[in-house]
Amino acid sequence: EKEAFRLCSALTSVTIPANISEISWGLFGNCYNLEEVYIYSTTIKDYAFSDCSSLVTATLGDSIAAIGASAFNGCSKLSGIVIPDAVTAIGSSAFRYCTSLETVKVGNGTKSINSYAFGGCSALSSITLGDSVTTIGSDAFYSCSSLPEIVIPQSVTKINSYAFDNCTALADVIIEDRATALSLGSNGSSPLFSDCPLDSLYIGGKITYSTSSSYGYSPFYRNTSLRSVVITDTEEEVYDNEFYGCSNLKNVSIGNGVKKIGNWAFSG
Repeated sequence: EKEAFRLCSALTSVTIPANISEISWGLFGNCYNLEEVYIYSTTIKDYAFSDCSSLVTATLGDSIAAIGASAFNGCSKLSGIVIPDAVTAIGSSAFRYCTSLETVKVGNGTKSINSYAFGGCSALSSITLGDSVTTIGSDAFYSCSSLPEIVIPQSVTKINSYAFDNCTALADVIIEDRATALSLGSNGSSPLFSDCPLDSLYIGGKITYSTSSSYGYSPFYRNTSLRSVVITDTEEEVYDNEFYGCSNLKNVSIGNGVKKIGNWAFSG
């Protein structure tokens, strides 16, 4: 039942067998001394392990069906997580403020990474996204200030606003070769990557975004650290303002599919 073991301060280890169908809302929330959990087959509901501040190890079985909102929020000692292929969605704030989380592997069945899913994971240095992810929610990687690189799989069709806000180490962005367009948001009136010291950018297919000032003109607008850009044959246009003010840009490769270079695309 809901919150059944909440605040069980002496609890240090939990094993959830395969015959348990659901870890209820807030079931182990605020179990401050819980260090390890082993979950074999179930649905993890919202806040199930929230604020288990001593949790170091969370082993998720191959049949885990869902990870709810804030399920591991505030598990500040959790060092790594592997999301099984069976998980179709990572809930909002699911791993928010897991400040020791260094490595994440998202399974090939996951379609959506919801808002703030990994927000505030300040130690995150490596993430692998599965090949079924279609949506990256707003603020999904907010303040992941140790993340140096992100590879966006070809399956992703939308990255929402503020997804990389305050990602102050993000230098390399790879948008994998794709047949479908990728829609990019903004940080309000600032560019999507305005807080990121971009160095290299690979665009493997069509991208779309608003070119108006109220949406920051371009995701890469005035990114003064950006040094290298590759645009493959699949893209057809370099849009208005796309690399405006990228004053350190030294190497640009534009593919044979590009038919148009927009206004102010490389101004400055």
